This record gives sequence, C-alpha cells and structure tokens, in this order.
Amino acid sequence: AVRFADANEVERTIVADLKDRYPKETIPSVVCICEDGNIFVGMDAYEKLGKLKAAGKEARLIKRVKMDLERKGSGFKYKVGNRTFDGVDLIAAILRYLRERADQELISYGVKASGVVMGVPVQYGDIQKDVLKSALVKAGYYQNKAEANRFTEFVSEPVAVAVHYGLNVTDNKTVMVFDFGGGTLDLAIVNLKEQVGLDHLHPHEVKAKSRMTIGGEELTRLFFVNTFCGPDGYGTKEICRAFRFDKSLSAEELWDRLSENNIGVELLDEVEQCKCELSISKTYDFSFLGPKGITLESRKIFRTSFEEAIEPILQQIGELIDNCL
Repeated sequence: AVRFADANEVERTIVADLKDRYPKETIPSVVCICEDGNIFVGMDAYEKLGKLKAAGKEARLIKRVKMDLERKGSGFKYKVGNRTFDGVDLIAAILRYLRERADQELISYGVKASGVVMGVPVQYGDIQKDVLKSALVKAGYYQNKAEANRFTEFVSEPVAVAVHYGLNVTDNKTVMVFDFGGGTLDLAIVNLKEQVGLDHLHPHEVKAKSRMTIGGEELTRLFFVNTFCGPDGYGTKEICRAFRFDKSLSAEELWDRLSENNIGVELLDEVEQCKCELSISKTYDFSFLGPKGITLESRKIFRTSFEEAIEPILQQIGELIDNCL
C-alpha cells in the first residue's frame, strides 16, 4: 500500500494490485534460488523450480525467509550447488518485486515513494531491522544506508492491525489481534484510545505480545496429511497414483513432493481453499481437475475432519492466549 499527498495536498492511499496473472490476493512469500545466480519470487519461483527440477538442474525453494532472519540474524545464507547466497539478497528480491508493482500504480499520480513503513514480526530486534534496511537499499528504495536509517519506520504487524482497527474507535477499548502468517502466529493485546484528530496517529498502548512458530501453512499441511491422506479423504496411494508418484510415499513425503511440483502446488492451493471454506461451512465438495490428466474425483470433506486434523495446534494456541492474557 502507498500513502501520499496529491497535488491538492489531500492524503491518498492506494493498494497495489499484486494478483498479476494468478488468482492470488497476495504474492506467496517463497523464493527460488538457482545455481546460475538468478532469484525468482512468488508464483514465478514455483514455476522456475519445476522447470529446473525437470531439467535436472540445481535449485532451491526457500519458504521461511522471515523465520531464518529471526533465528540467524545477519549471518543467514543459503547454498545451491557450489554457490552461496546471502539472505539479504533474497529479501531484496522480494522487496524489489513489490517496489516495481507499486511504481506501476504510482505512475499516473506523478509521485515517487520516499520512505518505507514496514510491518515486522513481534520478535524482530535491531539486528533483523538492520538487515531489512540493507535489503531496502539493495532493492532500490534508498541510495544508501543513511537514507534507510532516516526514512524507514518499523511497526509490529499485529500492532499495525490494531491501530488500523482503532481508527473508528470512539472510546477506550482493549483488543486482541491474531496475526496468522504463513509460518507464525503473532498475538498482541492493545489498548486503543479515543481518536484525537484526523491528522494524528491513533494513540495506543501495547499491553502484551507473544508469538509461536505455527501459521496458516502448517494448518494446511496438517489438514492435507491427516485428512486428505487419511480414511476421511483420498488416501496417500490414490493421490500418488493420480500424480504418478511412487505409491510408497508417506503423507509427509507426499506433501513435500507436491510442494515442489507445479501441478502439486495447484492442488495444495485447492486444499487451502477447502480449509478456508470449512471455517464457515460444515461440508465442502472437493475435486481437482489438473492438466495432463491429473484428477481427483469429487469427495465430501467435513469440517469435523479439519478440526480433528489441527487439534494439537488448537491446544497450543489456547495455551499461548492464556500466557498472553
């Protein structure tokens, strides 16, 4: 999203359309790194990985850049074949892609972004933020690190959500924000106070924040492994047969194979859609019609099966809420 003042000094906010040629609301936060030095982002990463694997070439799909940055700080690197990639270059590739899409939206307004407000996980400290500033410079947002230090602001992701929610609050209110990402769950308990003026940031106070390394992707994985690969779904052998995989694969191995296969990613997207629909419905009629004759016939998936599949995570989330409260 880009916020700026137009020619009449009226503040405007626009949201860059990231759907591109895929029916995705957001870019998948995955990166494919190739031995030849090229880096691909989002759905392009999945496509390139499949082509390179089919050609017998070295490539690696990285799904947890944010978590790797948290654990390893400025020292996180990745190796593909004989080549080593600095983690900051992967982040820069993602940020460069976002910048290109935002610039397309800004052309008609005749403005250029001159600063960045970046949402970060609640556990990020100065080391992680410094890496992100370096990535912003490499991605072309700033000329140098001094500019990045001057014009970059960081805000915890759940706190940003709470502040946005609080824009319409007319009295004191305390809220809990669930920020479910692909690999983490951040919680924040925030006290929001009455708006003091349209030109001021909504006042707020963070009472507590916590997180766990479980996110939406893990829910989808458990749903697939425990339901789709189980007696309430298709079974591992039937899915392997449809994709012409070795039928001896375990459910976990099948998930990994599908995650690195173009058509497999399409199937897992459908599984995720089923997961989302079961949050409001008791049943979902699932089927998959892929290219090259890869199909799964219609089968009814029940919400109760999904709940049973993710029961261990629900218990952990309950404990996290209690600790945060």
